[in-house]
Parts: sequence; C-alpha cells; structure tokens
Amino acid sequence: MNLSTLSSNEKKELIREMAERVKDLVFMQAERIAEEWLTQCIERGINLDNKDAISLDYEVEMVGADIFQIVGRTRRRLTSRVEK
Repeated sequence: MNLSTLSSNEKKELIREMAERVKDLVFMQAERIAEEWLTQCIERGINLDNKDAISLDYEVEMVGADIFQIVGRTRRRLTSRVEK
C-alpha cells in the first residue's frame, strides 16, 4: 500500500487509530514493565534519590496488516458517511 495516496481524512483516522492501538498495548503491559523495573532495582540494591531520573524503554511494533486493516475500516466508515 502506498501511504502517500491516503486522503487527508484517511491520514487523520489512521493516526487516531494507531494512537489508540499504542495506548492499548502500553496499558496492557504497563504493570508488567513497572514490576520488572522495580524488581531489578531491588535486586541491584539501587537507592533512589529525589533527583534520579527513571527511564523505561518500550517498543511497539505494528505490521503492514495492522495498517491495511485500519485503512480498510476507515475507508468503509468514510464511504458509509458519504452514502447517508
């Protein structure tokens, strides 16, 4: 799929849907990630100071099929709005 052919409405919807999926993925894993981080800190005997920064790395992966599905659903939704 050539993403440069998306209409401005499709781009907006794709961005919104992708953001929602990212939120869902992060939410589902947030507790596990926080627990892993805290366990590692305790095991290493790390003493936190109030000026210490905490950095948690998180990677979200999507495949082309995810994007195709979102674009297809968006196009159906936009087409049905026009027909009504």
